[in-house]
Amino acid sequence: MLQVFLFVAERPLKVSNGVPKSSGIAVPSSPTRSAPRSTVVPFEWCERVADLLPGPALEAGLEWVAGTLTVRTQLAEMLRLHRPDVTDLDAEIISWLDKVGILDPAKRLRAYPHELSGGMQQRVMIAMALCAKPRLLIADEPTTALDVTIQKQIMELLVKLRAELGMTLMLITHNFGIIREVADRVAVMFRGDLVEEGKVEEVLRNPQHPYTQALIACVPRMGAKLTRLPTIDHSTL
Repeated sequence: MLQVFLFVAERPLKVSNGVPKSSGIAVPSSPTRSAPRSTVVPFEWCERVADLLPGPALEAGLEWVAGTLTVRTQLAEMLRLHRPDVTDLDAEIISWLDKVGILDPAKRLRAYPHELSGGMQQRVMIAMALCAKPRLLIADEPTTALDVTIQKQIMELLVKLRAELGMTLMLITHNFGIIREVADRVAVMFRGDLVEEGKVEEVLRNPQHPYTQALIACVPRMGAKLTRLPTIDHSTL
């Protein structure tokens, strides 16, 4: 998330040691090569960006799956924080559950995490991220631990919602098969640095960096026999 802020910063908010100088969003205090201890973060993005963590929610270790909070509780919190103008919370929550493909959304309103499948949990996470109506959704490995069929459904849902809501979708993944299906442009990061960027088809056709080449080589191909996944020599990079 911090790296995205560094890329899009336009109107800066000064942040030092993880504490903003004025109201805004805190950033990690531990310095890295790409994220120094004192960092500039764009304040206007704080209310416009949503982050979809790896899923399903149970695999991500998120607090709401502890079994004590219902679906309604989680979405209601998001709406109170980011859209205080919403008066009928239940109707709004049901509407978002319906948008993300939850069957019988009114019934699921008061469901607990253990009552949902992994695919349904991830759909609820998508509803939580989008009910605040962000302009940018950062989807960080949104299909982790889901079977292939559910992965396809989740990615199709994200692409569909991107078009319907007019938002930008930033997908963080190591899977170039998914990238080829849903992305227009791709940026490859290695050890926290941006090493390659361009249109998806151009990068796929002519990858320049060894890490990009290795990622593409790991994509399964029909009829191809691969006894060992390709590796790269980190010491030379």
